[in-house]
Amino acid sequence: MLGADVDLGDGTAELWGPFVKEGQPVELALELWEDLTTRLGDKVHTYHGFYNEQNTLARNFMCRVGACKGSHHLIMHATKQSGVRIDSSIDELSPERHASFIKLHDEAFPETYMSGLEILKRLDHEHKVFTVESEAGIKGYAYVKGKPTYNEGTIEFIAVDTAERQ
Repeated sequence: MLGADVDLGDGTAELWGPFVKEGQPVELALELWEDLTTRLGDKVHTYHGFYNEQNTLARNFMCRVGACKGSHHLIMHATKQSGVRIDSSIDELSPERHASFIKLHDEAFPETYMSGLEILKRLDHEHKVFTVESEAGIKGYAYVKGKPTYNEGTIEFIAVDTAERQ
């Protein structure tokens, strides 16, 4: 199986897979890739894939389709904990802080797949930016995608201003 979460608005897709049985040749994944890209045609111009470095199938697949490594990410899995104390106030990003957010995001992630401005364009009831702020601007933020119906979500980006670290 090879799937894609397609955004027709900006012509990008996030790949899911390829998922093949252990021992299957990378050529099977390449056949899936050819079928997927043929079906999407000119609707998608950029594909993103996020793979564990130890996933040899994915590494071989990406090499064979001519992909380039864009950056290195850390994937964190966490569960909700009770009794966690936070010393700062966390609020949803306010429109007055958009410029401060864009500056922090673009400095923290200069060559990532989504700019600060692109994140702002996606904000809705499932895509939110939460911030810790001071008079000077945003001290840190987390951009999250939530699925309240399923009681789950992901942190897509998290950054702290260099002056606020430690």
